Amino acid sequence: MNDPALKRHQRARLTPQGEPAASVAESILARHPPSLPNPLPQPNRYLCILTPSSWSSTAEWSAFQARWQAKAEAADKATNPVPAAVAQAAQAVLDWRAALPEQLQFWREDTPAARSADQGC
Repeated sequence: MNDPALKRHQRARLTPQGEPAASVAESILARHPPSLPNPLPQPNRYLCILTPSSWSSTAEWSAFQARWQAKAEAADKATNPVPAAVAQAAQAVLDWRAALPEQLQFWREDTPAARSADQGC
């Protein structure tokens, strides 16, 4: 069977060494960095922050990081620290993904549609 989704799910259940994980907690999926800082810095002026999932393509994460980086550059960090914190969390996801060997990458592949995706609340 050459189903790409099935192969992604199988890779997500591996350990960073490429061996089958004994539990979900040992899998690379569980090691994917969180999409938001925990806790969010205060004051938080955002009612809704839609983040890409662990399964989302790297292009989606890159677009998300770029949007929040632009918000961080426009915001006053003293009164609105959330955009910078969200951009840093997204950058941590991108850095982690870049360090993971290609044979262990479990997220969706980049597509033109994913590169232009823009989510908002």
